[in-house]
Amino acid sequence: MSDLIYRDYAPADFGNCLELLRTGHTDEFDARRFGWLHLENLLAPSRIAVAECGDRIVGMYAVIRKKALFGDCSYVAGRDVDPVVHPDFRGKGVFSGLLKHGLESFKDIDFYFNFANDLSRGGFIRNGWRQIGTLRDYVYQVGWTRLFSRQAALYLLSRCHYRAAKAEPAVELEFEDLRDLPFSLSALSRCGFTVERSFGYLQWRYQRHPFNQYRYIGARADGRVTKVAIIRIDSRSREFVLCDFLWLDDVQPTLDFLFCHLRSLGCDFKLKMWHTYPGSVTGQFITNRMRSGHQGQGLLVRSGRVAPEGLYDISKWNITFGDAEIM
Repeated sequence: MSDLIYRDYAPADFGNCLELLRTGHTDEFDARRFGWLHLENLLAPSRIAVAECGDRIVGMYAVIRKKALFGDCSYVAGRDVDPVVHPDFRGKGVFSGLLKHGLESFKDIDFYFNFANDLSRGGFIRNGWRQIGTLRDYVYQVGWTRLFSRQAALYLLSRCHYRAAKAEPAVELEFEDLRDLPFSLSALSRCGFTVERSFGYLQWRYQRHPFNQYRYIGARADGRVTKVAIIRIDSRSREFVLCDFLWLDDVQPTLDFLFCHLRSLGCDFKLKMWHTYPGSVTGQFITNRMRSGHQGQGLLVRSGRVAPEGLYDISKWNITFGDAEIM
């Protein structure tokens, strides 16, 4: 459309962009969420492109910059979020125009990744992003309350599959207890991609989240905290979501301590995570057999300034629910 202008976001666009997000996505988007996501993260502000038609903002595409490791090298990874086009302007090439402007304008982003929904996935793929695989759901059923129920069936499968090991004592931590723990680079295997888990990043990502509440469950051994699981409780879906799991380099990354702690709560929730943790963790879970096709979340990737070796190999991507969750 010839009357469209693509440009970088300006602070004066805040109100119009927020209204566009509410119109094109959900009215749950509010100023707190926009500020936390785009103005308060460690490499804020986010890189944002807008499409303007007259005095209206009719499209928006945003990228959160994150410090990341890929192999032994540090990069700036761009997490695509909130792509939205006003319903009146969809199907007219606006989204492609936003992506093109972003790729030309966001010069400090080494590569991009996202978890696009069904509405935006095709637009990303047409503009050079590649879906490199699916992040599969793994579950462990913590308990059950009715014998002939889905929960009881998953509990039986979980317990039959699970190889019990001696669990370290578990302790509920306050967020500040994480400040002096040397976990910043130990969240996941270092052979591929991982977002750098500094204390500041964890503080922004979890403690300062405008809506969600998180719990920090630690394992103790020899008088020290050796592992921390960061979980969110989803009462509607009856799930514990493992958002992040961090451990010291000299310990085996297993979750026996967390299973024992959650079982002590006496509920029929399941613990859910993605399959990208080391085998010592994933071996304690089962695939989600109650989900059609055992499907999870698609991961889309694109090079920016650079394309690290392994960029398009999903086995090199260490991704958690914490990397994807923004609501």
